[in-house]
Parts: sequence; C-alpha cells; structure tokens
Amino acid sequence: MSLLDKEFSIAMEEAEAKDVTPELQKEEEKAADVTQDRNDDPNSNTEPTNVAAEGKEADDPEVEDKEDDEAKEPKEDKKEKKAAKKDDDDEECDCGEEDCPKCNPKAKEKLEAAVDYDLECDSIMECMGAPAIRDAEEEINYLCLEAVSVNIAFDKADSACTEAWTTSNSESEKAAITESFKESLKKYVERFKGFMAKVFKTVENTAKRVKNYLQTMCMKLYGKVYGAAGNKMNLNLGTSEEKISMPVVLKKGLPELAKKIVAFTPKGLKDIQKIAAGDFDDVEAARAKVSEFLADCPDKKAIVTSVLGEAAEVAIKDFKTTNAVAADLKDAARNADVEALRKEVKAELDSTMSHFGQLKDIDTAKMTVMIAAINKLVALYNRKLSALTAITTAWMVARAKVLRRAFAGRKGLEKNPAAESATLLESFMDMTMM
Repeated sequence: MSLLDKEFSIAMEEAEAKDVTPELQKEEEKAADVTQDRNDDPNSNTEPTNVAAEGKEADDPEVEDKEDDEAKEPKEDKKEKKAAKKDDDDEECDCGEEDCPKCNPKAKEKLEAAVDYDLECDSIMECMGAPAIRDAEEEINYLCLEAVSVNIAFDKADSACTEAWTTSNSESEKAAITESFKESLKKYVERFKGFMAKVFKTVENTAKRVKNYLQTMCMKLYGKVYGAAGNKMNLNLGTSEEKISMPVVLKKGLPELAKKIVAFTPKGLKDIQKIAAGDFDDVEAARAKVSEFLADCPDKKAIVTSVLGEAAEVAIKDFKTTNAVAADLKDAARNADVEALRKEVKAELDSTMSHFGQLKDIDTAKMTVMIAAINKLVALYNRKLSALTAITTAWMVARAKVLRRAFAGRKGLEKNPAAESATLLESFMDMTMM
C-alpha cells in the first residue's frame, strides 16, 4: 500500500468493527451465502461495506429477516438443534440447500447416480468418486480468481488516490481523497473476509457431501449383498477354506487406513502453510514455492497404490462372521474419518484469518501469493479426500466380496438383491483393486 500509511491503522480499525477470529465463521458463512452474484463486476462500488458502521441498508431483506429470526430464537433451542445434528449419519436434515441429498430429491438422485456409476466400474481407479470433490475444485478456483480481482481493484484505487493526493494543493481535497481511500480499504477488508467465509463453507460442505456419498455407497453395497438375509443368517467364517483376491492391507480397520491418508505430507507443505498464513517477507521466493508445490506430489492413483499395495489371496475365515463384516460395512462412512481432513485444512485457514486480523498494512502482491497458497492447500485437501474416498470404497468392496462369497448358493437367498445384481457387481467385486 502506498497512500497515507499513517491512516492505515485508523481505517482498519473502522473496517474491523470486530476481530477476525474463528468465532466469526458462522456469521461469515451466512454472509457468504448472500454475497454478490458471480456476474458482478469485482471493481463495482455498489456492494455495501460494514452496514453497522456506515448505517447503510442490507443487501438482501430476506437475509436480514432471517438473521432477526435467528436472533430471537432462544439459545437453548439453538444448542439442542446443534447437538441433535452432531455425528448422526442417519438423521433427517432441514438445511434446505439445493445439493443436499437429504433435503432435495434431485440431489439424492444425482448422488445415487454417481454411486451406481462407480459400482459398474472395473477397478477402483476408474471410479469417479464423490461429485462434491470435483465441484469444490471448480468453486475454489473461481473464488481465488475473484479474490485476486479484488486485489487488482484495490491496487488501482490505491494508485489513483495516491496520485490525486500527491498532486493536490488543497487540504480539503486531500481530506476527501483520504476518506475515499478509507472507504476502499473497508470494502477490501469486507470482501477478503467474504472470500475466506466462502472458502470455509466450501471446505465444510465438501466434507459433508463426501460423507453422504460414502454412506450411500455402503448402504447400497450392504443392501445388494446382504439383502433379505439381514441379521437372521449369521455365518461363522472360521472354518471356511475359501479365498478372495484383495490387497492384504484391507483386512485392517478402516480408521487405521484413513490415518495414513490424513498423515500424508507432500514436500514443501510447511512452507505453503506459512505462506498461506502470511508468514513470509520475500514475495518472489514465496511465489516460486507456491508454483512448485504439488508439482512432484503423488496424484490420487499413486497415493492409493502406496496405501493398498499389491493384491493377494486372502482367506475368508480372517473376517470371523458375516454379521461382523456387515456391521463394519454399515459403519464405513463414519470410520473413514473425513472430519480429520476437514479439521486439518480448517486449522490452516484459521491461521490465515488470524494473520489478516493483525495486519498493519496491505501489500496486494503479498496477498495474492497468500491466496494462491490457500488455493494449493485446499487442492491438497481435495486430493486427499479423493484418495480417502477410493480407499474407503476398496475397503467396503472387499467386505462386500466376503459377504457375497459367504452367501453364495445359500438356501433362502435366491431372491436376494445380490443375485439380481450379479451382472452389475460381478466385475466390480472380482476386480484386482488396482
């Protein structure tokens, strides 16, 4: 920033009516839902700044009414609602979001279509995985480009104000220019906070939708393979001599495999985390590190292959009983521990917000590098989510194969959905997993 450095702290204090802290995320997420339309001009001055500070009307009356209603709602009711939703994969949902499969029948159809597509694949590597991950990649790229355009707009405003101020001989004109700059700064602060709120929300929603995908996958597999037998036919597998082809590592519990994905750390990650948090001085060196990050990072296929290893013949008796296998299968979505990945990237984004709240100056070149680093961190999050989804799918398929083999030819299972879906599942269940 070049104009009137001595005015910066004053302007920031006015823009920051409250600290930028993680506690503000709920408020920022609500704001993110009603920010300007994607077709709005980033340089436009029509977007209001801090409404409370400037006395302007809110953008959206409906949102204002909603916030008023929420303010009137007793705190006890809010806590009860939050507690009721926590860690319950089978709960009803009333979020009303367009792509929530529990609220929107069309979203449910889209999710089930994605799962059905993956069930027809010949190998794990051909599976498309959760559509939410691909949607998130596109969304984050757009958000970051939008944030950079805001940087460019602020840079132009700064230069214009600086030039006007230095060439002005009138104190009144200089005062007017200073006020104009303060308004631009306030708007920049609000837009960056809005950008971060959208990033937080995208990360949250992606985690939720990946869990929905995994839950749909495991219930479809459970229904197709276990089907009508239910828990009424619990077979002891301890005496079976049959074997199935699968990576030996899939005999382990899913939480143990999920930890390997969470712990995956590509080269240079610590540097990118620091850059995203604004902990750097050399802009050019930071830009080079961001550009290089993920260039040599293993892709989804390489990560999955390194965790699963080669396929081998595994004895069915190692899985104890069919009920134990079915119980594991039904709980797969929870045990995949998508939350661990979400919390990891959330902590990194919290560092960025903390740094922004402590700024004494704005260097748009530095902010642009920070935004690029945020993009890379979320890209890594999506890649790890994708690998986790593939490994969880492989883990579920292995147990479906065990159940399918155990129930093959059993009396009373002739009308089992597994038999009706044999053609669909045959190649999928008998794949090499690689």
